[in-house]
Amino acid sequence: KLDQIEDLRLCGLELCDDDLRPDVLNKLSSLVELNLSGNRLTCIPEGIVLKKLQYLDISNNRVASVEWVKRFPGLIDLDIFGNIGLTVDDRYKITFLLENLNRLDRKGLEESDKLRETFTKKLIVRINNLWKKEFADNIPDDSTEKDVLKLQNEFVQRAKAKVHYGPNSLKGYRLWRIEAIAKELVLFKIECPGSNLLLEIVDDTSSSEENPAVKSEKKLTRKAKNRHTEETCGDVFSPFSFLQCHSKDNGSSDFSTQVWCCSFEPDIEEKSKTTNLVATCGGDTVCITECTTAKVQMRFQQKNEEFYVVAWSTLNINKHKSNILVAAGCLGFIHLLHPKQGLCYGRINAHSSPIQTVMFSPYCPTHLLTGDKKGNVYMIDIDVPTIPEYKFSWKKLMRFVGIDATPLKFCIPPIGGYLLCASEYGLYCWKSNDIMKTFPRGRSSVIINDNLSELRFPGTKMEESMVDALAMLTDDMLATKVSQQGCIFLWKFSDVEPKLKATKGNKVSVITVPVFKELKWSNTKQCFINMAACVPKCSIISGDEVGNIWIYNLSDALEETSSYKDKITEPSRIIPFPKCTNTSGDLLLKFKKGTIYNDISCNSDMTFIVVTADTNLVGIYKKV
Repeated sequence: KLDQIEDLRLCGLELCDDDLRPDVLNKLSSLVELNLSGNRLTCIPEGIVLKKLQYLDISNNRVASVEWVKRFPGLIDLDIFGNIGLTVDDRYKITFLLENLNRLDRKGLEESDKLRETFTKKLIVRINNLWKKEFADNIPDDSTEKDVLKLQNEFVQRAKAKVHYGPNSLKGYRLWRIEAIAKELVLFKIECPGSNLLLEIVDDTSSSEENPAVKSEKKLTRKAKNRHTEETCGDVFSPFSFLQCHSKDNGSSDFSTQVWCCSFEPDIEEKSKTTNLVATCGGDTVCITECTTAKVQMRFQQKNEEFYVVAWSTLNINKHKSNILVAAGCLGFIHLLHPKQGLCYGRINAHSSPIQTVMFSPYCPTHLLTGDKKGNVYMIDIDVPTIPEYKFSWKKLMRFVGIDATPLKFCIPPIGGYLLCASEYGLYCWKSNDIMKTFPRGRSSVIINDNLSELRFPGTKMEESMVDALAMLTDDMLATKVSQQGCIFLWKFSDVEPKLKATKGNKVSVITVPVFKELKWSNTKQCFINMAACVPKCSIISGDEVGNIWIYNLSDALEETSSYKDKITEPSRIIPFPKCTNTSGDLLLKFKKGTIYNDISCNSDMTFIVVTADTNLVGIYKKV
């Protein structure tokens, strides 16, 4: 079978480029060695993907350029001898494009044969100096794509004429690298002024060629200009790794799968702490990733499903504490996963429409709160599975009625037995009279709770009342984001609890919420952007519509007295969306204006922040 072939020899057959058909060659998924010598090929055509290819012989053909080799990053042995259109420069291009290459034209490569890192650093320093000298003051305030292309062309031509390094015999290679670096530097200066590899290389190499005092002053100037990353106090985070672990067919070209939710695994011994494992869901896939290594530890797929939400709980399974994960989405099923064993041990069919939010009750580890698109809200007992059969018996315990809206987030304050529900039509609260906390054992019928109140915030309009984010910051303080308001409201549950306590069922009471603080956030009309609270650090974090991360350190603010008319609290730090390149180092222009961060989460000591995006990205940021 084609997918079992590891070594293929097609030499001396007078093959042309059109004879290499992607629909056939792409079925050679196990191909390690390919011999195409003695043909009429100019390259391996676009569209051919051979992920396991390590040995390629394309000698004695008509190859005149080598840019195409970067599509085969796994190559360790390449033979291009006898292609008269290639020059010495092309050999050095190959050693730059193929980092893993050990042999070229049947000869072993020494480090001296590769001009990759040192040569590039030297060029970057010179190109950056040229930019500062002649182009830094010519950047238009609002650059269009046409302006950027024009500036790129002008700067590339100037750099090719002015920047010199290395012997004249390598002029072709030097000009090739200058063009790539100059184009990237223009985009970097205009679109992505934050810290990145390019700037780090400039700083590192400048120390050997510039006065140390000048280097220090340059860094301070950059920090003063970069209001996003350096303007205020607080911990500093930098992008650690961005993953495409939810891709359709594991393809790197998938930037359309929406990754909806992320949640850190709880510590099985201390409820207030987490591990560094994070669960994410999007498309038909649930992933569990170790943040310290950015490696996916477990991957679960369900055909035809689109997962929206995940939630963790610690159960006593077979007399041992172990974490389980639930995942739910468009099909209305609740999938039960035991990550430690790497299996899905069951699913619950409790809803007939897409499940939008889930949360485990803090009172009982098997009590799961669920809400679907039609406004159905249940508390379900998922039971503890028996080992080794993983048998379980689930049942509905309570049904919360009265809202004609899609629930988006749940929250259970630690006092009074209330259930808060953020929805597309506002913020609601059910009073359960502690039934959730002390649910009667052995009860067979489902308890109906219709004791419902609506909580409204001053200054918000009815048509703009969607509450798309809700988080508990302390035992009394909550954070709520009302869509399209450009701010996050902080309020105390104790300010509204007396009014909630006095309400009676059968009629929805409307209660105005006194706002303790307003936190400035993005002035966007984009909905369904979640936020999260780090209780141990007394912080709120949120993404936005262009991939920024807003961090609010509120330990001091919560000690102040405040009213609704007080000055809006600014974020402690805003982390901008980073510059994105693919594995070949090419800039991904798709992300020039960032991306929407659907969800955000952090571990308990706030050393890692994880975001999920609507462009098939899971981003891991690390405290530095």
